[in-house]
Parts: sequence; structure tokens; C-alpha cells
Amino acid sequence: MTFSMAETIPSQQALQALVGSAFSITDSQGRSVPATLTSVDGGTAVDAWHTTYSAMFDLLPGINAPQGSYLIAPVAADGESAPHPGWLLFVAPMRPGRSAQARLEAVFHVELDSAVVA
Repeated sequence: MTFSMAETIPSQQALQALVGSAFSITDSQGRSVPATLTSVDGGTAVDAWHTTYSAMFDLLPGINAPQGSYLIAPVAADGESAPHPGWLLFVAPMRPGRSAQARLEAVFHVELDSAVVA
């Protein structure tokens, strides 16, 4: 599988609307694992021109993934059609969640006046 750079990144608002939703996380070899978007934090001003926010994805118990770039896409409730083609994001493992499942976090640093919509 070959990844191409996405033209957009997910906005904080778009991600917040998807909290609790199922996602697929796909590596460059085309291997996918299911995940759930569990939180979106931030909206923290870095300076007068930039803000930062993050998204936390919980993996199923027993599944781990190293830091790296993944195609992260929401999965439709029917499991068939994807509501969005996804985003190519760099994520890093974080401390396990309450039920000891692995977690991956994506951090976004964006210009306040940029058109970040997806």
C-alpha cells in the first residue's frame, strides 16, 4: 500500500464530533487494526498564531502498535462504507488505558488562521 499526503488534517471540531467512533489504523504494509477515538484535548494557544490539540485512540486489548505514520480512518456503523477516507497521521504510543489496552496519540500544531477542515 502506498500512502499519499492528505490535503487536509482533521480539525479539532471534526475529531470532537467523532469521539466514541470506530476507526481503522492502517500501516504502510496495508495491515489494519480497529481502534476507538476516545478523546480530543487541547485547543491550547501556543502563541498568537498557532494552537495545538491531540486525539487519543484506544486499541483493542492485546494489540500494540509502534510510533509511526498510519492511515487513520473512521469506520461506518455498517462496517462497510467509510464516512471519510481518513488522514495520514503520525502517532505515538501512550500509557495504557484503564483496561490496559494500548493507546496511540496524534498531536496537531496548526496555524489559527489556516483553513483546517476535514
